[in-house]
Amino acid sequence: MRKRGDLMNNAMKQYRERIGLTQSQMAEQLGIAVSTYNMIENGKRGVSVIFAKKISLLLNTSIDNLFFKDVIHI
Repeated sequence: MRKRGDLMNNAMKQYRERIGLTQSQMAEQLGIAVSTYNMIENGKRGVSVIFAKKISLLLNTSIDNLFFKDVIHI
């Protein structure tokens, strides 16, 4: 059984790859280390609502699509 965090992390990766960005490019745009972004994308580090909004804007989707959807349609 998949956990909600697994779905969210999978969504982040799917949206990032869909727009053709690497983890390094995402980290640079967010002003964080690549290792920090990697931990966020892999569910090893949480984010604030404000930071979640920054991620959603970069990925051109809503916070809902990244964090609250059980099924991702891309």
